[in-house]
Amino acid sequence: MLLPFYHRYYTPEKANGERVVLLHGLFCGSFMMNRIAAHLQKDGYEVISYDYHTRKKNTAGHGDDFAEFLKKEVFEPGYFQTLPNKIHFVTHSMGGLVVRAALRKLSEEQRSQIGKCIMIAPPNKGSDIAKAAVRIVPFAEKIVAPIKDLSSDPDSFANTFPEPPENMDVAVIAGDYDTTVLKKYTHLKNERFHLSLKASHTMILFHKETAEHVCHYIQHGSFKEMQP
Repeated sequence: MLLPFYHRYYTPEKANGERVVLLHGLFCGSFMMNRIAAHLQKDGYEVISYDYHTRKKNTAGHGDDFAEFLKKEVFEPGYFQTLPNKIHFVTHSMGGLVVRAALRKLSEEQRSQIGKCIMIAPPNKGSDIAKAAVRIVPFAEKIVAPIKDLSSDPDSFANTFPEPPENMDVAVIAGDYDTTVLKKYTHLKNERFHLSLKASHTMILFHKETAEHVCHYIQHGSFKEMQP
């Protein structure tokens, strides 16, 4: 039985005219992004935490759904009844691949409205755990539809689908203690910055410094200086 899912909307007290869309990862829900959403809301951003049944479709299918959502709810007034000046993305884990898939479904004009994208613990080159699951469990894709896409195999979706365009401002935050997606698999060819924090794959979302780095990057185009 699938749990109900719903998108979460965060309205700032004083909006700055920009909108941030959050995407959670596999086996998670929009609530996982609450801490980051709260920081962004406090800084004046309209925030949408997108929710989806991660197991039911492959990554391309999730990308199609997300692109349609963006066209109706993000690039249009939608819930907030306003048009944003800029649209940013913050993703966790598989959410980064979903953004990569959705970008190909957007028009050139829509892509020109995108500001920054921060990927947290993204399997940009896949995951060894997903690779092992595909090898050990023959019917793994029947249980978790996108599992093969997340594999670190060279021919997986993660490794063969086009990366974000070179002119897109993408930064990555990885976890030093992440055993689900190793740090070396989080890189993109054209990433602007790459930062690693002392955190695991899931708990990185609940670290205060993760939210602070995300907000700083969206505002200034760089991660805040690490405290000694």
